[in-house]
Amino acid sequence: MTTQAPGTLILLRHGQSTWNSKNLFTGWVDVELTEKGTSEAIRGGMMMAEADLLPITDAVAARAAFRSFIERFNALGKVPRDAIRGLDNRVRAIETALKQAEDDEWKRTDPEARQRAEETVAMLDAEIAKLREKIAKAAARGDQQTARKAEDSISTYTVWLDQAKATLADFTR
Repeated sequence: MTTQAPGTLILLRHGQSTWNSKNLFTGWVDVELTEKGTSEAIRGGMMMAEADLLPITDAVAARAAFRSFIERFNALGKVPRDAIRGLDNRVRAIETALKQAEDDEWKRTDPEARQRAEETVAMLDAEIAKLREKIAKAAARGDQQTARKAEDSISTYTVWLDQAKATLADFTR
């Protein structure tokens, strides 16, 4: 049996309309929002966008959802003056998170950086192989000092190789 992590439940009521403010029944009529209703709609849309987008796990899907949100946000029209700064800060926070996710994705998938990491792993592997040959030749000659130095070098190169492999693994996640 699988269980899902609890999500966020957002209960959202429509913004105040001109008829609501006059205590009239709207029914099936699409009535304009008051300034307060516009502000409520924008704040509600912001809450929905933040819940939908943050935290960002897929940069491509998040960018598409953000574009959709911005289109809906802009379609609402005039934002009440007292709400502008707060809304701008919240939109900017989403944009910043999205940009960071895109940058992280690029760092993870950058083909040139991946190639450099692969070349580094190959170079360190080759160097360790040369040092092993050097140890074998030194042992055959009875040159223990050269063999010990080469073993120490292998230890250092192995640490570097492990780090390079870990970096390369970051490109495959």
